[in-house]
Amino acid sequence: MEIVDTIKSLLTQPTKFFAELPEASFKESFTYYAIILLPYTVLLILASAGLDLLLGQGPKVFGFIPMPVAGALGWLLSGVLQYAMTITLSLISSVFIWGWLRLFGAKASYGGAFALGVYSVTPTFIFGWIPLAAVATSIWSTVLLIIGTKELYGTTTLRATVMWFIIPFLLVMLAIVTTSYANTSFMFFTSKFFARSIDEILVSPTPPWL
Repeated sequence: MEIVDTIKSLLTQPTKFFAELPEASFKESFTYYAIILLPYTVLLILASAGLDLLLGQGPKVFGFIPMPVAGALGWLLSGVLQYAMTITLSLISSVFIWGWLRLFGAKASYGGAFALGVYSVTPTFIFGWIPLAAVATSIWSTVLLIIGTKELYGTTTLRATVMWFIIPFLLVMLAIVTTSYANTSFMFFTSKFFARSIDEILVSPTPPWL
C-alpha cells in the first residue's frame, strides 16, 4: 500500500512529493525501483510476445536481442535477463546523473542521484509498456526530473530545464546533423572516387537543367 501511495503522490503532486522527500537511503530507493520494475517488465514482455507472435518472430531482450531458446521458456528467460539488465543499467546511469548534477554545482550524493532517477522514471514504469506511449512517458519523466532537481537541490526551474532538456536536446540534434553530414560526405566521396558516377554524368550528354 505504501508503494501505491508513493506512486499516486508522485504522479499527482510531484512538487509536494519532492519537496517533502527526505534524504532517501539507497536501500529504500532500490527497493522501490525493484518493486515497480517487476510488473512493468512482465507487462512489457507480454506485450512484446503478443506483437512478435503476430509477426512470426521469437523471444527478444529489449525487443532487439534475440534469445537462443524459443517458446515460453525463451520469453521467461528474456524477462529475467531484461529485469536484471535494467537494474544494472540504472545503477550505472545514476553515476552519470550524479556527475551531471555535480557539474552544475548541486551538492548531490550517489544515493540522492539514484533516488532522483528512480522516482523520475515512475511514469515510464507505470505506462511505458503500452504501445506508442513511450514518447509521452519519456516527456513526463523528464518533467519529473526537472521538478525533482529543483526541489531537492534548490536550483531554478530554468537551470533544471537547461540541465535535463535543452542541453541533451541540443546534443542529440548535433549528433543527428553530424551523422547526416558524414553520411552525405561519404556518399559523395564514394560516388566521385570509387563508383565514378559523377564523372560519367559530367561527360555524358546531360541536359543543362540537370
